[in-house]
This record gives sequence, structure tokens and C-alpha cells, in this order.
Amino acid sequence: MDLVIDANVLFSALIKDGFAYNLLFTGLFHIFAPEYIFSELEKHKEELLKKTEQTDEEFFRLVETLKRRIVIVPLEELVHYVEDASEITPDVLNAVKKIKKIGLNIYNQQVFTYFNSFKYKTCFLRKCLKLSGISPYYSFNTKGKEETLDFRAPIARIEQERKEEARLLPGIVRTDEPVFNVPKLGKSHLRSWQEHEVIMILKNGGRVYRFYPWESMLLLVEDYLYTDVPIYSYLKRLQSDGENIEEYSSIWYYF
Repeated sequence: MDLVIDANVLFSALIKDGFAYNLLFTGLFHIFAPEYIFSELEKHKEELLKKTEQTDEEFFRLVETLKRRIVIVPLEELVHYVEDASEITPDVLNAVKKIKKIGLNIYNQQVFTYFNSFKYKTCFLRKCLKLSGISPYYSFNTKGKEETLDFRAPIARIEQERKEEARLLPGIVRTDEPVFNVPKLGKSHLRSWQEHEVIMILKNGGRVYRFYPWESMLLLVEDYLYTDVPIYSYLKRLQSDGENIEEYSSIWYYF
């Protein structure tokens, strides 16, 4: 039987030294993992040594054994998520069929980018995913540095998409939740208005959001400030790509 693992699964198995740990070495499974898994092991070596109480030599022998047991899958062969319906190829459908056949479910976390933020494009993706046997799980708004600006869409657009377009689909199709990835906090649900607010609008029209820690009752975490893509710039770009921006006119009312 084939078994696919990632770094988190491997770390958990090594630390707990239980059933999952034994599965790695029984020979009952053909184990596959992404090519970065061993660099992640090296990166967290000190933490693993401390939690497993192993020596450097024991850790070295363990890694060498794992290298013989695990088949490495090149990054270019991995599909982390589906962003556009055109990515659902016959190879993807075949893989989904095999995974579903053994009783596993597949969920998609869509990255909501400029390129799939066009009207009803994400709706079409949801329908294609469901027909393919994949359940929409999250749609998360991208954030990042200036070099990722071309891929980003305003927070207001993903909220508009959920309210005006996704709601037209049956409930069993629009199963994803719009979220924003907050550093050190994780996913903040954009429909939870109490977890974020606009605190400033810059000269270029970009909104500055403050995201509040949703787990503030559990531990102290700093608020997170995020400067969003200016809505006007986003609309002008859509217009230059042939979109009728009148269809997006209500975007200004979403925060």
C-alpha cells in the first residue's frame, strides 16, 4: 500500500515513537514524501533531538534509514491546491479516483488571486471541484511583499464574491470559507467582522486593516496590520483586461 506523508506527519511520528513511528519501518507501506522533507528535518534537528532524547549519531542513522525508506517526489510533480478549473486535468481526475477509492476525502484550499477573482470564476471552480470529487474547504486572500502584488486582490473582493456570487450556488457546493492568513495566528475568518477593521486609508486608496487575535483569551499575541491592494487600482486593472467594472461597483461597501 502507498502512504504519502509530509514533514508534520513525520515529525509527529518521530516524537511520539508509537504506532505511526512503527509504520515508517515495517515495510508494509511504500512511503512517499515531498523533496523538502529532509531539509525540514535538518532545520528542526535541535528541537527533534531534544524531544526524542537522541544523540547526534542516533539522529544521523535515523535520517539515513528514512532516506532509504522514503521515495522522494519532486516539487514540480506536486499539486498543493487548485486555483483554476483548467488545472483539473485527466491526471488529476485519475489521482482523485484512486484516493477516493480507498476511502479518503480530498479538500481544496483555493488561493484567491487577481487571476481567479474575475466575476463567477471562483463559482465555476467550485462546481468543477465538486464534480471531480474534491470539496472546496478554504478560499484565502493572499498577502505578501511587493513582488507578489500582481497576484493579489483586495479583501473587499473576496468578501463581495462570497456575498454576491457564491450565495447563488447550492450549499453543498459553496462549502469553502473566505479567510485571511494572519502571521503567527493562522486563518482569520473574514466573515467574522469583530476580528478585523479598517483603521486607515492611504493616499493611493489602499486600506490598512488591523486583524485582532482571535485567541487573545488564550495567549498574548500582537495585532497584525496589513496594507491592502487599492480597490481603484484593482478595478482599473480589471478594466484593462476587458472586464466590465460596473459589475463590481458594490465592492466599495465591503470591509
